[in-house]
Amino acid sequence: MDLLDLENGVTPWTLTPWQRDLFPKEYRQDFLVHFDGVDTRRFATDRKEPAPRVILGRAITSATRVVTFVARNLDQLRGFDRFMDLANRLMRARHDVLCIVVGGSLVQHGLDVRFYNKDYREFVLSQKPAHDPEKLWFLGSVAPGTVAEVLKISDLHIYPSRPYVLSRSLVEAMAAGCVVLASDSAPVREFVTPGQTGLLVPADDPDAWENCARAVLEDLPAHRPLGEAAAALIRERLSHDVTLPAMAKECDRLSRNKM
Repeated sequence: MDLLDLENGVTPWTLTPWQRDLFPKEYRQDFLVHFDGVDTRRFATDRKEPAPRVILGRAITSATRVVTFVARNLDQLRGFDRFMDLANRLMRARHDVLCIVVGGSLVQHGLDVRFYNKDYREFVLSQKPAHDPEKLWFLGSVAPGTVAEVLKISDLHIYPSRPYVLSRSLVEAMAAGCVVLASDSAPVREFVTPGQTGLLVPADDPDAWENCARAVLEDLPAHRPLGEAAAALIRERLSHDVTLPAMAKECDRLSRNKM
């Protein structure tokens, strides 16, 4: 269907160059590549003067190291299995780690034939039980405001996704000034510059994930500039104040061309 539309002269829109380049090269010049942005005001926070941390009525002490994972659904594509492996390693290594997970349990990606419409969280936990269930909070599907509150208190945000179109959660984590630890893949590198706006590790190297995560948690102030640079990048390039006017201009241009 997509190729038929392209043959019929539609103007295709993708969020990222990586997504566009999945299509045959004969059509790529016709694409509008434009990320629709995030509401950076919702995620703005001052990490040097942190407010008391409370999520859904549950208080979190200032000494706690908060590690987060956010996805629309907890599935294999977004690397929930990888996150659980890392979470267990961190909970074994440190007594002060709290892992907060946001996302529904049922898999909705149709490409995941094995787990589609099944509870992937239940499957992963049956294979990798939580080392300390008291330090692993599953919030389920929550309102966008709660997602923002989770990211604003996160000391380390984990993005272990397999190669796929970038999840909005990663951009939102950057907007919130999180230190991001992500899979080293082409779609991620379009947004994260390793050592400048985040940290990238080989996707299938559990030791590298653990070593990098532990380094961050052991010295948060030293790694805070990564989150600050990430937040500045999103404000300058991907905030709604920047992206929506540009999108409006594109829509005006397309409508004039159709007349």
